[in-house]
Amino acid sequence: MVADTYPRVVEQVQDCGHEIGCHGHTHTPFTRLDKAAAQKELETSLAILRRFDKVGSFRAPNLVFPESYLDLLADNGIRIDSSLARYKRSFRDRAKHPSIKRLPVSLTSSVLRLPV
Repeated sequence: MVADTYPRVVEQVQDCGHEIGCHGHTHTPFTRLDKAAAQKELETSLAILRRFDKVGSFRAPNLVFPESYLDLLADNGIRIDSSLARYKRSFRDRAKHPSIKRLPVSLTSSVLRLPV
């Protein structure tokens, strides 16, 4: 929705040499979406973002993406998923996928909220 509303900002990000990646269209957690709704969320977002450039990476809102939905990413041309955080249990138990490289997030704002 942000890219559709503020296309010039996306162009500026791109002009600075940054990659355009997908984060979904409405920022709805994918755990709240059934598979058909998740597919629509991805397709809508990717259609908008691919007006600017190819998009091959994804990071789910809240760093939570159902393992059973990994095929949706692959089917939509996503090759890198960065929806994992090393400090979450899901990182240790992550599923592998034959066509998606799963890269953990190095740092997020969530780390700043962890108790010390």
